[in-house]
Amino acid sequence: MHVCSLFIQPLKALHDFTHKLPRFIDDMYPQILPYAWPAASITQTMTIWIVLLVTVDRYIAVCLPLSRHLRSMRRTQLATGVTLVLAVVYNVPLFFEREVKHEHSACVPATIGKTELGANFVYFFVYKTPCVS
Repeated sequence: MHVCSLFIQPLKALHDFTHKLPRFIDDMYPQILPYAWPAASITQTMTIWIVLLVTVDRYIAVCLPLSRHLRSMRRTQLATGVTLVLAVVYNVPLFFEREVKHEHSACVPATIGKTELGANFVYFFVYKTPCVS
């Protein structure tokens, strides 16, 4: 989330306040956004879950110091790998929420719109409300 925000949001804000980057906003921003935010969500989810893993590891280290078999490099690597896979799987639907809409006229810039999935009430109610919010 942070890397994507670091590059995309300042450029968009610069354009919004100064109107100095029309080519970026008109041509590149709509192409990048439908993929950048889901990628950012994956990194954010991964960050949160890694903090949770570190918290559990610290709990085991302090409260169960004689349980060394619970803490090993192999288990840490496995937990990190599983966390990465779960973070990607958890956020895959976000890649299918938005699409770039091109107008037939070359003078009209591309826009970002919701796909059928993104506009679906059941999807919003089941996935977006309890899971992502």
